[in-house]
Amino acid sequence: YSTGAVAPAFSLEELSYAVPEIFDLIKPKLTMLFNILSEHMTPTHWTTIAKTAYKEFISGARAIIMTHGTDTMHFSATALAFMLSELPGPIIFTGAMRSSDRPSSDAATNLIASAIIAGKSDIGESLIVMHAGLNDTNFFAHRGVRSLKLHSTRRDAFRSIGIPPIAEISIEKQRIDILYPHYKKISNRTPKLSAAFEPKTALVLVYPGMPSEIIETLIDKRYRGIVLAGTGLGHVPNYMFKSIQRAIEEKVIVVMTTQCLWGGVYMDVYETGRKLKKMGVIPGKNMLPHVAYIKLGWLLGLDLPDKQVKALLERNLLGEIINQESPLCF
Repeated sequence: YSTGAVAPAFSLEELSYAVPEIFDLIKPKLTMLFNILSEHMTPTHWTTIAKTAYKEFISGARAIIMTHGTDTMHFSATALAFMLSELPGPIIFTGAMRSSDRPSSDAATNLIASAIIAGKSDIGESLIVMHAGLNDTNFFAHRGVRSLKLHSTRRDAFRSIGIPPIAEISIEKQRIDILYPHYKKISNRTPKLSAAFEPKTALVLVYPGMPSEIIETLIDKRYRGIVLAGTGLGHVPNYMFKSIQRAIEEKVIVVMTTQCLWGGVYMDVYETGRKLKKMGVIPGKNMLPHVAYIKLGWLLGLDLPDKQVKALLERNLLGEIINQESPLCF
């Protein structure tokens, strides 16, 4: 407690002493990349993590477990999902909602559940592994590009949105139950790395009374991509049309998502959506806003032609866009 509040100060040696159980499940190689609170993460950190994970996979690693602050864990899990493919094992993000000095800390149990997934599953994609409920025995493995932190304090803060969790883990039985069989399995091919991100990409929440100067400023600052988290089916106030039109005319790629976590963008239903779509705003379908932001920034970072970027934004690449939501998930 360097300032009277929690600070990131858990060394690798302390980790190995605190959770010896993981050494019975996997043979870990411990590496320290950063020791920062997750709100301080930037896209540069994402690319560094991706490059490091790639090197470890090439060197023979069976899985990657990334301990990470929970506030922005879903951002990092999404970024790694896009930046690495043909995985020989899962990339698992886990952390703790309660710090390790507290009796109710979930740090150790989350790490044990992650080790079970790392050592015993055939999943080959980016995951978030955290508590499934209030007990200390069951845990969920969430798809990185379909998950979100929905509670600021509960240990089961993370949820899969629109689909079930991929798996449930019992640490008592050391068992994995697959809940969503439509996952990417381990690949026998050589892993592929595309660690790129365009920093001039923005995620903007639309709200009543929002000044259009926000969009104008992004254009003036030469942003290349803007993701709007619109209202309802994908709407903005009509007084913002002029600024959005200017953005599109100046070759800024504009993507519409919805603030509603369930459902999606349907821009042909109301006049507002139709006009935006006619301008050239790209429907983000049912991508979560932060996922659309990372996907757009990643695609722009690859220096692809704008036409190809726009086409890929509307194409499901990793399960970030789903054909039909599970009715049991809302």
